[in-house]
Amino acid sequence: MKTITLILFLLASTKAFSAQLIINEFVTNTDNDWVELKLIGKPGESMEVSQLFVTPYYGQNTRISNVTITLKTQNDPSTPYDDRFLVVYMHSRGGQSENDYTGDLNGNGYLEVYCNNFATALWNTEGVIAIDTDNDSTNGGMIDFVAYSNNQGTPNQTIAGYIRRAMSFGMWTQSEDVQKVSIDIGPKGLLRYESVSRINDSVTRSKDDFAITKFQTPGRDNIISDPDFRGDIFRLKKDRVLVKQTENLSSIDIPLFIYEECSIRYRIFTSTGVMVYSSNLINSVPPGDYTVKWRSSKLKTFTPGIFFCRIEAVATRRRKGSNANFSIIIAK
Repeated sequence: MKTITLILFLLASTKAFSAQLIINEFVTNTDNDWVELKLIGKPGESMEVSQLFVTPYYGQNTRISNVTITLKTQNDPSTPYDDRFLVVYMHSRGGQSENDYTGDLNGNGYLEVYCNNFATALWNTEGVIAIDTDNDSTNGGMIDFVAYSNNQGTPNQTIAGYIRRAMSFGMWTQSEDVQKVSIDIGPKGLLRYESVSRINDSVTRSKDDFAITKFQTPGRDNIISDPDFRGDIFRLKKDRVLVKQTENLSSIDIPLFIYEECSIRYRIFTSTGVMVYSSNLINSVPPGDYTVKWRSSKLKTFTPGIFFCRIEAVATRRRKGSNANFSIIIAK
């Protein structure tokens, strides 16, 4: 009787658990390509993911981590990072891996790990990415899968074999033509600031779940398009910022949203029009969230009051400029 009860309990628990671990975003044309994982499902669910593999090429990969990493379907306000996401870099150079115990070491708002996977990271021509329980594509351990291609010429046969195997396990759209059902990244591949992003947590196991976007958002909700876009190069995310003057005040953040790659320069003025700071030209600022940092050892010596910031941007790929004014209030 106890055995039957335990079996029924396990079946009920399995049925009630609806969380899915998905490939939410990835990039293929950076110095260190990454794949963002996200846990979706009912509120309150969680999943320990450290022993899984994130692989573009089976047989040459390591597990996500040797230390516990727990993702949640909701962002836990008790942690200083978004618990829904994990950013997995494809090779080990470049940073320090994080986990449940270290927390967010670099303060960027999400956990990241650096795996010793395929050395050349992700191809910017064609490829696959799988979340798997092991390093073997033949035994049905796939948890999620994506395929992408520039649709130029004959597909790589190893890549095509992975896609057909995913099809056989019901993890990707069925077709004789593997390129036809792959995410189209364009004939030249992704630009360095673009990503492939999942649309609204859609899981149909097809290319229709994804879109090419110019906004890379590791560890944050995907931005497919910005409804506030009015044709400008950038917009202010705030009109003003209030900071308290202390002995430790050495930097003030001015948050922007960049619509297209550009160069930025900014100047700071007092309320009477006297310029107190002029930045160097900041080149090749990519689309997405960006923070201008006014750094100065003199901030703590300024007389409290209102300062004005003039931000000017010029688009990299076309002759167009934008500018905006931002208020900074330094209070006692």
